[in-house]
Amino acid sequence: MAFELILFDFDGTLANSFPYFLSAFDEFTARHGMRHPDPEEIETLRGYESHQIMRYFGIPAWRAPFYAADARARMARDIAQIHLFEGIGRVIRGLAAKGKTLAVVSSNSLENVGSVLGLEIASSIRYYECGVSLFGKAPKIRKLMRKTRMTAAQTLLIGDEIRDVEAARKAGVACAAVAWGYTRADALRSCQPDLVFERVEDMLDIP
Repeated sequence: MAFELILFDFDGTLANSFPYFLSAFDEFTARHGMRHPDPEEIETLRGYESHQIMRYFGIPAWRAPFYAADARARMARDIAQIHLFEGIGRVIRGLAAKGKTLAVVSSNSLENVGSVLGLEIASSIRYYECGVSLFGKAPKIRKLMRKTRMTAAQTLLIGDEIRDVEAARKAGVACAAVAWGYTRADALRSCQPDLVFERVEDMLDIP
């Protein structure tokens, strides 16, 4: 069966925000009294899932929403520094032209997502579930399936983190991992997603 509902993560999947994240990390860790990892540690952290990263930095679960809100606010301030990956606009327009129903499911804010996408590309995406909690994507996936009347077999989540694979499985839908995001491709492959996209333009071949 073809996928009719395509759900995109945003940061690391559509938006190339990881370089900005690294540039802002010194200020962020200093403000919150967190240790700052060296480059070798960052590469190791790119192979971790979210709970492991939180343990590494000593972040209790109850603090995570506050840190996420701070990160979104800082990104809003510097939003002009963040851009889509090359070819994302072509992919979004191409999938929409094929009649796919597109949505963004992201922990980032709707304002940040819209600013980076731009009006023309954003208009090809029908649904937005933004400001999602760190581990809250599965309920949003089920909500979108109800809203669009799509089955789990018709739904594909595309993301760049291990938690995206886990959210898709929890919601009972297929997951595609991208090789250009926050999490290393080898770590994502070890989770055995249904699909792996090596290049942005590969997403145009979604059945």
